[in-house]
This record gives sequence, structure tokens and C-alpha cells, in this order.
Amino acid sequence: MQESVIIKRPKWLTDDEVKRISAIHNKTDDAETLTFEDTTPEQVEAVIYGLPAIDKKKDVRIGAKKAITGSDLEQLQLKTKLDLSKGKVFRFEAANNVIDRTNERFNVSVLEKFASDINKEGRTFLFSHRSDQIIGRVFHAELDQSEGKTALIEHVFIMTGTKLPGQADIELSEAIEAGVVDFVSVGFSAFRRRIEEDGKSFVEYYLDAENADHKEFTEQTELSAVYLGAQRGAAQKEYKVENIEFIKSIDMDNTELTAKIKELEGQIETLTTELTGKDSEIESLKSKNTDLEAIVEKYLEPFRNDILNLQGKILSEPARLTEEQVKALAPEQLMAMAKDLNEKFAGQNEPNEPKPGEKKLGF
Repeated sequence: MQESVIIKRPKWLTDDEVKRISAIHNKTDDAETLTFEDTTPEQVEAVIYGLPAIDKKKDVRIGAKKAITGSDLEQLQLKTKLDLSKGKVFRFEAANNVIDRTNERFNVSVLEKFASDINKEGRTFLFSHRSDQIIGRVFHAELDQSEGKTALIEHVFIMTGTKLPGQADIELSEAIEAGVVDFVSVGFSAFRRRIEEDGKSFVEYYLDAENADHKEFTEQTELSAVYLGAQRGAAQKEYKVENIEFIKSIDMDNTELTAKIKELEGQIETLTTELTGKDSEIESLKSKNTDLEAIVEKYLEPFRNDILNLQGKILSEPARLTEEQVKALAPEQLMAMAKDLNEKFAGQNEPNEPKPGEKKLGF
């Protein structure tokens, strides 16, 4: 009779994957260990490492942060139907074959498959792995072996006017160039296995070229801009490629940070509602101000008419104001001038009354 096997739960094994294991072997578990009943260590290893990863995420430092220009951009334009003149193109290191801090790595065969899929169909560039926040398009990929490793380099097109989610006044391209948005994360599905190499044991995502299921299942599902960096202190190392290192996804390992983000999103929504109310108040005040201006205008109009009518009868040609000049007068000047002209005009039209002792002649 086979005995129970108790193992320490691997850090890379997600809660969803534990549930999938449950469907294969009867077991109990807690936060730190997994217990498999009526089995052997060899069978346990086959189950855990033979379990394919579905829509997993791994984060990596962006690296170069300047948009591509000149002849390099012209060459990329030949590789896509996108109109690259309507935005900017960035060159990201999406993944590589270096063992990361969770003791995992990509086999070069997987990186090659990712690049092939990108060049055939492209992929969507998301913000924080959210399908409702599309911020760009991954349209070209290639492998780079110039730094003593194999790196998957992906080119992303971001349209002019695309804003940093949650920051409507900040251009996403400017945020990337300034280093505010500093990391990307690749979403993928792949098979994995345990590797013993140079005295180290680690998990490798790999692709068996002879296995049709491997070819169909292994793929990059998306690329995302994310909040979290690759390692502590990495931001102080001036984006050197040798400092790039994978980390666990923010969705799996950073529950406290995720909760804080949701809290802040709630606060932003509340403030947005309050500001919308303030906008209504402002519009109301503008309307009242417009009504007041109309009342003042109606009050001043007779004074303008008096000036235009009387100055031609009283003032000489050089002294007369044009209609535009009259409209430009301040209210105080307008009323004073109208009063003066009315007084002068009234003086010119007084009746010729006879002096005392004289008789008024009639004609």
C-alpha cells in the first residue's frame, strides 16, 4: 500500500493550480504544505511539474525607455500595417532565459514561439493585465543574444493622446520616457518541468517541438505595463540590461498592494463624483453671469443710441466717435458723455422767449 507524501508548497504554484492538482490527486493542504495520499514522491513530482501553466504572469524591467525614431522606425513601419506616424514605438525586453528570483526560467524554445506568434498576429498591450484598459499594440518581436542571455525584445506602438490610466492629464508615452512607467509583464501559457543543472534545481517553461499539444498550448497572451519593479534597488541602476530580473505577478504575490490600489480607485471615483457636482455649480454661475451681462447691456444701450444720434447734430466731424469706439467706452464714460450731449442739445433747442418789455413776433 502506498503512503502519503507531504511536500513544501512551491512558491510558484498558484491557488488556481492547487485546485487543478486536487482534481488529479486526493490531497489536503494548508498555506505551506501539500499532502498527497496513496502515492509516491515520483508520482507527486510528475503531477506538479507536469501541470501546464495557464495565463501566468511574469514581470520584468523595461530597459530602454526612449521612443524609436529615424531609420529604425522606418524599418519597423515595413513590418506592420499600423500607421506608426500616429504615435510612438517603444522597444521592451518582455522576457529572457535567465533563472529568476522565483527559481524559474523560460527555455529559448518558448521565447522563439512567443516571438513567432507576435510577428504573425501581434498582441494587445494592456495596463496591469486588465483587458478593459488597452493602451497599445505589440506588433513585432525578435530575440537578442548580445548580453550573454537570450532576451525576447518586443516593439509596442502607443497612439498619441493615450493617457496613463487614472491620470487623465499625463500622456502614457511621456510617462514611459520619464521612467514613471518602468516595468512590463508578459502573460503566457506553457508546459513546465524540473531541471537539475550545475547543482541547481529549478522550474523551466519549455516547448517540445515534436508535441502538437505543446505547440498549440504554448503562447504569449498579452503584454502589460505594471507598477512593480524587478528587484529592490533596481531603480538606482540606470536601466542596465544585466539588472533585469523576473518577479512574481502583482496579481499573485502582492495582495496588500492590490487592496490598496482598489481603495485608492474608490477614493478617485468618489472625488470624480464630487467634481462632477462642482462642474454643475460652475455652469449655473456662468449662466447667472450671462443673464447679468444681458441686463447691463440692455441698460446701457439707450446711452449709446443717444451719443450716436446727438453727436452728429452737435459735434464737428473730427470730434465724433465711431460706433465701435462708443461700444468700447466704459459704463461711467458712456453715461457721462450721453448726459453732456443731451444737455448741449437741449440748450441749442430752447424756445426764443421775449425779454421783459418786448413783444413776441409771430410769422
